Amino acid sequence: MLQAVAGRRAIASRGGGVIAVSADRGRLLWRSQLGFRVSTVLAHDGVLLVQGAAFRDDGDRLWALDPETGRVLASTTIPSFGTTGMALVGGSLWFATAAGELIVIPELMVRLLLARARR
Repeated sequence: MLQAVAGRRAIASRGGGVIAVSADRGRLLWRSQLGFRVSTVLAHDGVLLVQGAAFRDDGDRLWALDPETGRVLASTTIPSFGTTGMALVGGSLWFATAAGELIVIPELMVRLLLARARR
């Protein structure tokens, strides 16, 4: 599923992985297997924010990826299983769950995750 465009890269997800292809030629640039499900990918402030799930976690997961290489720069768990979508709202990350919950990660926490990703 096409998820985002980051510069000259189209970002897509399939199952638990993310791929980047060149927007002009469709050539595979990188592939990153993260878990067993990827639901949403957002390009934000120089990184790709990826929401999904990995085995043996105590909740779903948020990854920050380098859009140039697909390398995981940082990650954290989301305090719920079954997140179905993610959106940026005024700098905060909002997650919807299959149970009808909304989980909000405040802007300050998003900035801390991004700062950790830039180290």
